[in-house]
Amino acid sequence: MAKHIPGLMWGWRKPGKYPNGYVSTASPQELKLEIYPEEDKPGFAFTISRGDAKLLARRITQCLERTK
Repeated sequence: MAKHIPGLMWGWRKPGKYPNGYVSTASPQELKLEIYPEEDKPGFAFTISRGDAKLLARRITQCLERTK
C-alpha cells in the first residue's frame, strides 16, 4: 500500500501566479484542496475523499477531451 504523508503539498502554479491552488494530503483517506482565485483576496479550501478526487479528476479529463 502507498504511503500517505499528511500535509504533503503540491502547488498548481508558481507562488505569486493567480489563480492558484494547492492539493495536499489531509489524512490517509482524504485530500485537501485550497483555491486562491485572486491575489489579496480570500481563497477557500475543502477536503474530499481519495475516491471522489479520482472520480473528479476522471470527469475533468473527460470534459476537456470532449470539448477540444
